[in-house]
Amino acid sequence: MLSYGDDSAGCMQKAIFEFKIQRNPMYYMYMIVFPSFIINALSLIGVFMRNSDRMSKLNVGLTNIMTMTFILGVMADKIPKSGSIPLLGIYIIINLFIMIFAYWYDPRLAWDSTKYGDIDMLHMRQERVWSPTLSLFKINDMMDLRDQDFRLVCVTNVGHVYTSLTLRVSVNCPMNVNRFPFDSQICSVQFNMPIFYMQQVKMFNEIYQGILNTTVWETMGNSEWDLVNLTNRIDLLTYNDMFGDMELATFEFKIQRNPMYYIYMIVFPSFIINALSIIGVFMKNTDKMSKLNVGLTNIMTMTFILGVMSDKIPKTGSIPLLGIYIIINLFIMIVAVGITVAIGELRKWALPRLKLKKHKLSQKLEYILGDPLETICAVFLELLTTANFIMMIIFWISDA
Repeated sequence: MLSYGDDSAGCMQKAIFEFKIQRNPMYYMYMIVFPSFIINALSLIGVFMRNSDRMSKLNVGLTNIMTMTFILGVMADKIPKSGSIPLLGIYIIINLFIMIFAYWYDPRLAWDSTKYGDIDMLHMRQERVWSPTLSLFKINDMMDLRDQDFRLVCVTNVGHVYTSLTLRVSVNCPMNVNRFPFDSQICSVQFNMPIFYMQQVKMFNEIYQGILNTTVWETMGNSEWDLVNLTNRIDLLTYNDMFGDMELATFEFKIQRNPMYYIYMIVFPSFIINALSIIGVFMKNTDKMSKLNVGLTNIMTMTFILGVMSDKIPKTGSIPLLGIYIIINLFIMIVAVGITVAIGELRKWALPRLKLKKHKLSQKLEYILGDPLETICAVFLELLTTANFIMMIIFWISDA
Protein backbone atom coordinates (compact mmCIF):
# COMPACT_ATOMS: atom_id res chain seq x y z
CA MET A 1 0.00 0.00 0.00
CA LEU A 2 1.37 3.41 -1.04
CA SER A 3 0.11 6.12 1.30
CA TYR A 4 0.81 9.86 1.40
CA GLY A 5 -0.75 10.58 4.76
CA ASP A 6 -4.05 10.07 6.53
CA ASP A 7 -6.27 10.82 3.56
CA SER A 8 -7.74 8.05 1.46
CA ALA A 9 -7.45 9.97 -1.83
CA GLY A 10 -3.72 9.50 -2.01
CA CYS A 11 -3.63 5.79 -1.16
CA MET A 12 -3.15 3.20 -3.88
CA GLN A 13 -2.16 -0.43 -4.11
CA LYS A 14 1.10 -1.45 -5.74
CA ALA A 15 1.79 -4.85 -7.25
CA ILE A 16 5.45 -5.36 -6.34
CA PHE A 17 7.81 -7.90 -7.88
CA GLU A 18 11.01 -7.89 -5.84
CA PHE A 19 14.24 -9.47 -7.02
CA LYS A 20 17.62 -9.72 -5.32
CA ILE A 21 20.89 -9.48 -7.23
CA GLN A 22 24.34 -10.29 -5.91
CA ARG A 23 27.58 -8.75 -7.13
CA ASN A 24 30.41 -11.00 -8.31
CA PRO A 25 33.31 -9.72 -6.14
CA MET A 26 36.20 -11.45 -7.94
CA TYR A 27 37.18 -8.34 -9.94
CA TYR A 28 37.44 -6.25 -6.77
CA MET A 29 39.27 -9.01 -4.88
CA TYR A 30 42.22 -9.22 -7.28
CA MET A 31 42.17 -5.52 -8.23
CA ILE A 32 41.81 -3.92 -4.78
CA VAL A 33 41.56 -6.22 -1.76
CA PHE A 34 44.55 -8.53 -2.37
CA PRO A 35 46.97 -5.83 -3.63
CA SER A 36 45.99 -3.55 -0.73
CA PHE A 37 46.68 -6.34 1.76
CA ILE A 38 50.14 -7.07 0.33
CA ILE A 39 51.07 -3.37 0.15
CA ASN A 40 49.90 -2.71 3.71
CA ALA A 41 51.66 -5.76 5.14
CA LEU A 42 54.99 -4.89 3.52
CA SER A 43 54.62 -1.22 4.49
CA LEU A 44 54.10 -2.13 8.15
CA ILE A 45 57.28 -4.21 8.09
CA GLY A 46 59.17 -1.28 6.55
CA VAL A 47 57.80 1.35 8.94
CA PHE A 48 58.81 -0.66 12.03
CA MET A 49 62.09 -2.02 10.67
CA ARG A 50 65.03 -1.59 13.02
CA ASN A 51 68.25 0.26 12.23
CA SER A 52 66.64 2.46 9.56
CA ASP A 53 66.42 6.25 9.54
CA ARG A 54 63.18 8.15 10.06
CA MET A 55 63.10 9.62 6.57
CA SER A 56 63.15 6.15 5.01
CA LYS A 57 60.30 5.06 7.29
CA LEU A 58 58.32 8.18 6.43
CA ASN A 59 58.88 7.56 2.72
CA VAL A 60 57.50 4.03 3.12
CA GLY A 61 54.40 5.38 4.89
CA LEU A 62 53.83 8.14 2.35
CA THR A 63 54.30 5.74 -0.55
CA ASN A 64 51.70 3.44 1.01
CA ILE A 65 49.17 6.27 1.44
CA MET A 66 49.75 7.54 -2.10
CA THR A 67 49.39 4.02 -3.50
CA MET A 68 46.07 3.58 -1.72
CA THR A 69 44.96 6.95 -3.07
CA PHE A 70 46.04 5.83 -6.54
CA ILE A 71 43.94 2.66 -6.21
CA LEU A 72 40.95 4.73 -5.09
CA GLY A 73 41.45 7.11 -8.00
CA VAL A 74 41.75 4.39 -10.64
CA MET A 75 38.71 2.61 -9.23
CA ALA A 76 36.66 5.80 -8.83
CA ASP A 77 34.28 4.83 -11.62
CA LYS A 78 33.75 1.40 -10.03
CA ILE A 79 32.76 2.81 -6.63
CA PRO A 80 29.01 3.47 -6.41
CA LYS A 81 28.47 7.21 -6.28
CA SER A 82 25.10 8.05 -7.74
CA GLY A 83 22.59 7.25 -10.40
CA SER A 84 23.74 8.09 -13.89
CA ILE A 85 23.68 11.90 -13.82
CA PRO A 86 26.11 13.16 -16.46
CA LEU A 87 27.58 16.67 -16.29
CA LEU A 88 27.19 18.78 -19.41
CA GLY A 89 29.20 21.97 -19.03
CA ILE A 90 27.43 23.96 -16.34
CA TYR A 91 24.18 22.01 -16.77
CA ILE A 92 23.04 18.82 -15.15
CA ILE A 93 20.42 16.50 -16.62
CA ILE A 94 17.84 15.40 -14.07
CA ASN A 95 15.60 12.45 -14.93
CA LEU A 96 12.20 12.72 -13.25
CA PHE A 97 9.24 10.38 -13.08
CA ILE A 98 6.15 12.54 -12.64
CA MET A 99 2.55 11.52 -11.97
CA ILE A 100 0.16 14.30 -12.96
CA PHE A 101 -3.53 14.46 -12.14
CA ALA A 102 -5.12 16.78 -14.70
CA TYR A 103 -8.70 18.01 -14.74
CA TRP A 104 -10.58 20.59 -16.76
CA TYR A 105 -14.10 21.81 -17.44
CA ASP A 106 -15.86 21.27 -20.77
CA PRO A 107 -19.55 22.33 -20.65
CA ARG A 108 -20.23 20.54 -23.94
CA LEU A 109 -19.90 17.19 -22.14
CA ALA A 110 -22.52 17.90 -19.45
CA TRP A 111 -25.78 15.89 -19.37
CA ASP A 112 -28.85 15.47 -17.23
CA SER A 113 -28.19 12.29 -15.28
CA THR A 114 -31.90 11.81 -14.46
CA LYS A 115 -32.59 11.20 -18.13
CA TYR A 116 -29.95 8.49 -18.40
CA GLY A 117 -30.60 6.17 -15.47
CA ASP A 118 -28.83 8.40 -12.92
CA ILE A 119 -25.50 7.81 -14.63
CA ASP A 120 -23.29 10.66 -13.47
CA MET A 121 -19.86 9.40 -14.52
CA LEU A 122 -18.36 7.80 -17.62
CA HIS A 123 -14.92 6.33 -18.41
CA MET A 124 -13.73 6.47 -22.01
CA ARG A 125 -10.63 6.77 -24.15
CA GLN A 126 -9.01 10.18 -24.02
CA GLU A 127 -9.03 10.45 -27.80
CA ARG A 128 -12.85 10.61 -27.78
CA VAL A 129 -13.01 13.92 -25.91
CA TRP A 130 -11.28 17.25 -26.22
CA SER A 131 -8.24 17.54 -23.97
CA PRO A 132 -5.86 20.47 -23.51
CA THR A 133 -2.59 20.28 -25.39
CA LEU A 134 -0.23 20.30 -22.46
CA SER A 135 3.41 20.87 -23.37
CA LEU A 136 6.58 21.03 -21.30
CA PHE A 137 8.73 24.13 -21.54
CA LYS A 138 12.55 24.06 -21.62
CA ILE A 139 13.02 20.31 -21.26
CA ASN A 140 15.51 17.92 -22.79
CA ASP A 141 13.20 14.95 -23.37
CA MET A 142 9.75 13.68 -22.37
CA MET A 143 8.12 10.26 -22.61
CA ASP A 144 4.51 9.35 -21.81
CA LEU A 145 4.71 6.00 -20.00
CA ARG A 146 1.02 5.20 -20.42
CA ASP A 147 0.06 2.47 -22.84
CA GLN A 148 -1.71 3.82 -25.91
CA ASP A 149 -4.73 1.60 -25.20
CA PHE A 150 -5.10 2.74 -21.58
CA ARG A 151 -5.13 6.52 -21.92
CA LEU A 152 -8.50 6.98 -20.28
CA VAL A 153 -10.46 9.92 -18.91
CA CYS A 154 -13.30 10.18 -16.43
CA VAL A 155 -16.18 12.49 -17.45
CA THR A 156 -18.81 13.68 -14.96
CA ASN A 157 -22.33 14.80 -15.79
CA VAL A 158 -21.48 18.43 -14.97
CA GLY A 159 -18.71 18.57 -17.59
CA HIS A 160 -15.63 17.96 -15.44
CA VAL A 161 -12.98 15.74 -17.04
CA TYR A 162 -10.29 13.95 -15.02
CA THR A 163 -7.24 12.00 -16.13
CA SER A 164 -3.78 11.06 -14.91
CA LEU A 165 -0.45 11.01 -16.70
CA THR A 166 2.81 9.29 -15.88
CA LEU A 167 5.76 10.99 -17.56
CA ARG A 168 9.49 10.55 -17.65
CA VAL A 169 11.05 13.98 -18.06
CA SER A 170 14.69 14.97 -18.57
CA VAL A 171 15.29 18.53 -17.38
CA ASN A 172 18.35 20.68 -18.05
CA CYS A 173 19.19 22.45 -14.80
CA PRO A 174 21.76 25.28 -14.74
CA MET A 175 24.35 24.64 -12.04
CA ASN A 176 26.02 26.94 -9.55
CA VAL A 177 29.12 25.01 -8.50
CA ASN A 178 30.91 27.60 -6.37
CA ARG A 179 30.30 25.43 -3.28
CA PHE A 180 30.88 22.07 -5.01
CA PRO A 181 30.69 19.41 -3.54
CA PHE A 182 28.54 21.08 -0.85
CA ASP A 183 26.20 22.62 -3.40
CA SER A 184 22.44 22.74 -3.81
CA GLN A 185 20.75 23.16 -7.17
CA ILE A 186 17.31 24.49 -8.07
CA CYS A 187 15.52 22.98 -11.08
CA SER A 188 12.06 23.55 -12.47
CA VAL A 189 9.54 21.75 -14.64
CA GLN A 190 7.22 24.07 -16.55
CA PHE A 191 4.00 23.27 -18.41
CA ASN A 192 2.29 25.51 -20.93
CA MET A 193 -0.45 25.46 -23.56
CA PRO A 194 1.13 27.12 -26.60
CA ILE A 195 -1.85 26.91 -29.00
CA PHE A 196 -4.20 28.91 -26.77
CA TYR A 197 -4.15 32.56 -25.82
CA MET A 198 -4.17 33.59 -22.18
CA GLN A 199 -7.67 34.99 -22.66
CA GLN A 200 -8.96 31.57 -23.73
CA VAL A 201 -7.38 29.27 -21.13
CA LYS A 202 -6.56 29.94 -17.50
CA MET A 203 -3.90 27.66 -16.00
CA PHE A 204 -3.56 26.72 -12.35
CA ASN A 205 -1.44 24.15 -10.54
CA GLU A 206 -1.05 22.67 -7.09
CA ILE A 207 1.08 20.07 -5.34
CA TYR A 208 -0.62 17.13 -3.69
CA GLN A 209 -0.35 17.68 0.05
CA GLY A 210 0.53 14.05 0.70
CA ILE A 211 4.03 14.45 -0.76
CA LEU A 212 4.84 17.75 0.97
CA ASN A 213 6.64 16.13 3.89
CA THR A 214 10.24 15.11 4.44
CA THR A 215 9.45 11.45 5.11
CA VAL A 216 8.22 11.06 1.54
CA TRP A 217 11.18 13.06 0.17
CA GLU A 218 13.58 10.55 1.75
CA THR A 219 12.38 7.97 -0.79
CA MET A 220 13.18 10.29 -3.70
CA GLY A 221 16.52 11.24 -5.25
CA ASN A 222 19.49 8.88 -5.40
CA SER A 223 22.75 8.27 -3.56
CA GLU A 224 24.24 11.61 -4.64
CA TRP A 225 21.22 13.93 -4.61
CA ASP A 226 18.51 14.49 -1.98
CA LEU A 227 15.26 16.39 -2.49
CA VAL A 228 15.04 19.22 0.08
CA ASN A 229 12.21 21.45 -1.19
CA LEU A 230 9.29 21.44 -3.63
CA THR A 231 7.19 24.48 -4.60
CA ASN A 232 4.73 25.52 -7.30
CA ARG A 233 3.61 28.77 -8.91
CA ILE A 234 2.24 30.27 -12.11
CA ASP A 235 4.76 32.31 -14.12
CA LEU A 236 4.05 34.69 -16.96
CA LEU A 237 6.20 34.40 -20.07
CA THR A 238 5.90 37.64 -21.99
CA TYR A 239 7.36 38.86 -25.26
CA ASN A 240 5.91 42.41 -24.88
CA ASP A 241 3.18 41.83 -27.43
CA MET A 242 -0.45 40.81 -27.05
CA PHE A 243 0.02 37.51 -28.87
CA GLY A 244 3.14 35.90 -27.42
CA ASP A 245 2.29 36.04 -23.72
CA MET A 246 1.57 32.71 -22.05
CA GLU A 247 1.23 31.28 -18.58
CA LEU A 248 3.63 28.64 -17.29
CA ALA A 249 2.60 26.19 -14.59
CA THR A 250 5.91 25.88 -12.74
CA PHE A 251 6.96 23.17 -10.30
CA GLU A 252 10.30 24.03 -8.71
CA PHE A 253 12.40 21.59 -6.71
CA LYS A 254 15.64 21.99 -4.81
CA ILE A 255 18.17 19.15 -4.63
CA GLN A 256 21.22 18.91 -2.39
CA ARG A 257 24.39 16.95 -3.13
CA ASN A 258 25.64 14.27 -0.74
CA PRO A 259 29.37 15.14 -0.44
CA MET A 260 30.54 11.96 1.33
CA TYR A 261 32.06 10.49 -1.85
CA TYR A 262 34.27 13.54 -2.33
CA ILE A 263 35.20 13.69 1.38
CA TYR A 264 36.71 10.20 1.47
CA MET A 265 38.03 10.28 -2.11
CA ILE A 266 39.71 13.71 -2.15
CA VAL A 267 39.44 15.88 0.96
CA PHE A 268 40.63 13.49 3.66
CA PRO A 269 43.43 11.76 1.65
CA SER A 270 44.76 15.15 0.52
CA PHE A 271 44.90 16.38 4.11
CA ILE A 272 46.75 13.29 5.37
CA ILE A 273 49.26 13.34 2.50
CA ASN A 274 49.97 17.05 2.92
CA ALA A 275 50.36 16.84 6.70
CA LEU A 276 52.83 13.93 6.52
CA SER A 277 54.72 15.47 3.60
CA ILE A 278 55.31 18.70 5.53
CA ILE A 279 56.76 16.65 8.39
CA GLY A 280 59.05 14.89 5.92
CA VAL A 281 60.13 18.08 4.17
CA PHE A 282 61.19 19.72 7.44
CA MET A 283 62.52 16.60 9.20
CA LYS A 284 65.84 17.16 10.98
CA ASN A 285 69.10 15.44 10.12
CA THR A 286 68.06 14.46 6.60
CA ASP A 287 69.64 15.45 3.32
CA LYS A 288 68.10 18.05 1.06
CA MET A 289 67.50 15.63 -1.81
CA SER A 290 65.34 13.33 0.35
CA LYS A 291 63.26 16.31 1.46
CA LEU A 292 62.89 17.47 -2.12
CA ASN A 293 61.78 13.98 -3.18
CA VAL A 294 59.04 13.98 -0.53
CA GLY A 295 57.76 17.37 -1.70
CA LEU A 296 57.84 16.50 -5.38
CA THR A 297 56.10 13.18 -4.75
CA ASN A 298 53.36 15.05 -2.89
CA ILE A 299 52.93 17.56 -5.70
CA MET A 300 52.69 14.78 -8.30
CA THR A 301 50.14 12.94 -6.14
CA MET A 302 47.95 16.03 -5.81
CA THR A 303 48.19 16.59 -9.55
CA PHE A 304 47.22 12.95 -10.10
CA ILE A 305 44.18 13.35 -7.84
CA LEU A 306 43.13 16.42 -9.82
CA GLY A 307 43.57 14.53 -13.08
CA VAL A 308 41.70 11.40 -12.06
CA MET A 309 38.85 13.37 -10.51
CA SER A 310 38.65 15.93 -13.32
CA ASP A 311 35.57 14.28 -14.82
CA LYS A 312 33.86 14.44 -11.42
CA ILE A 313 34.42 18.19 -11.02
CA PRO A 314 32.03 20.34 -13.10
CA LYS A 315 33.81 22.26 -15.84
CA THR A 316 32.82 25.91 -15.44
CA GLY A 317 34.34 29.36 -15.64
CA SER A 318 34.60 29.56 -11.85
CA ILE A 319 36.74 27.35 -9.61
CA PRO A 320 34.64 25.05 -7.40
CA LEU A 321 35.29 24.91 -3.68
CA LEU A 322 36.83 21.45 -4.00
CA GLY A 323 39.23 22.70 -6.67
CA ILE A 324 40.26 25.62 -4.44
CA TYR A 325 40.95 23.17 -1.60
CA ILE A 326 43.28 21.03 -3.74
CA ILE A 327 45.02 24.06 -5.25
CA ILE A 328 45.69 25.47 -1.75
CA ASN A 329 47.20 22.12 -0.73
CA LEU A 330 49.38 22.19 -3.83
CA PHE A 331 50.46 25.76 -3.10
CA ILE A 332 51.32 24.89 0.52
CA MET A 333 53.56 22.03 -0.60
CA ILE A 334 55.23 24.16 -3.28
CA VAL A 335 55.95 26.77 -0.61
CA ALA A 336 57.34 24.04 1.68
CA VAL A 337 59.73 22.82 -1.02
CA GLY A 338 60.74 26.40 -1.82
CA ILE A 339 61.40 27.17 1.85
CA THR A 340 63.53 24.04 2.20
CA VAL A 341 65.71 25.06 -0.75
CA ALA A 342 65.86 28.68 0.42
CA ILE A 343 66.85 27.73 3.98
CA GLY A 344 69.71 25.60 2.68
CA GLU A 345 71.04 28.43 0.52
CA LEU A 346 70.53 30.98 3.31
CA ARG A 347 72.53 28.87 5.75
CA LYS A 348 75.40 28.50 3.28
CA TRP A 349 75.55 32.25 2.86
CA ALA A 350 74.77 33.51 6.39
CA LEU A 351 76.25 31.02 8.85
CA PRO A 352 79.95 31.53 7.91
CA ARG A 353 79.50 35.30 8.22
CA LEU A 354 77.67 35.06 11.55
CA LYS A 355 80.38 32.80 13.02
CA LEU A 356 82.99 35.45 12.30
CA LYS A 357 81.08 37.88 14.52
CA LYS A 358 81.15 37.28 18.27
CA HIS A 359 78.35 39.52 19.60
CA LYS A 360 75.09 38.13 21.05
CA LEU A 361 72.85 39.12 18.13
CA SER A 362 74.95 37.03 15.74
CA GLN A 363 74.72 34.06 18.09
CA LYS A 364 70.92 34.41 18.31
CA LEU A 365 70.60 34.64 14.53
CA GLU A 366 72.86 31.62 14.14
CA TYR A 367 70.64 29.68 16.56
CA ILE A 368 67.42 30.74 14.78
CA LEU A 369 68.82 29.71 11.39
CA GLY A 370 69.33 26.22 12.79
CA ASP A 371 66.54 23.84 13.78
CA PRO A 372 64.09 26.51 15.12
CA LEU A 373 63.63 28.04 11.65
CA GLU A 374 62.57 24.71 10.12
CA THR A 375 60.32 23.97 13.10
CA ILE A 376 58.59 27.36 12.81
CA CYS A 377 58.04 26.90 9.07
CA ALA A 378 56.75 23.35 9.54
CA VAL A 379 54.29 24.39 12.28
CA PHE A 380 53.07 27.35 10.22
CA LEU A 381 52.44 25.23 7.11
CA GLU A 382 50.82 22.46 9.16
CA LEU A 383 48.47 25.07 10.62
CA LEU A 384 47.62 26.28 7.11
CA THR A 385 46.93 22.71 5.96
CA THR A 386 44.77 22.03 9.03
CA ALA A 387 42.88 25.32 8.58
CA ASN A 388 42.21 24.43 4.94
CA PHE A 389 40.89 21.02 5.99
CA ILE A 390 38.79 22.47 8.84
CA MET A 391 37.17 24.95 6.44
CA MET A 392 36.03 22.07 4.25
CA ILE A 393 34.66 20.26 7.32
CA ILE A 394 32.82 23.44 8.37
CA PHE A 395 31.22 23.67 4.92
CA TRP A 396 30.28 19.99 5.22
CA ILE A 397 28.69 20.44 8.67
CA SER A 398 26.84 23.62 7.68
CA ASP A 399 25.57 21.84 4.58
CA ALA A 400 24.18 18.88 6.57
